[in-house]
Amino acid sequence: MVTNNVGTFAQHTLIAGETKLNMKSAFKAFKQSNAAWIDVKVVIIDKDFTKLDFFAEELPNATNILCHFHIIDYLKREASKRDYGFTLIKNTHVRILITMMVRTEDER
Repeated sequence: MVTNNVGTFAQHTLIAGETKLNMKSAFKAFKQSNAAWIDVKVVIIDKDFTKLDFFAEELPNATNILCHFHIIDYLKREASKRDYGFTLIKNTHVRILITMMVRTEDER
């Protein structure tokens, strides 16, 4: 149990083929080897938004946070697609704005 209010690393799992069944199996192993799994407070998720519901179901007391690095990377790659018709200069501005929006602490 963490008593210093800093937290601790519980588990890092790499799953080949992140199907729901594989994710369930990984969580089963996690829960079996971590008796205090119910006390998990925060889960950091990459850009795969489909995992949000899964983590909410498996760890109902935890807050899900999306990883800023993965969100910025995903949005920059999306903005670079030709479908949007941005010039190189506009794309550079969009990439800067994306980073600023994701990292802002002001919710206005």
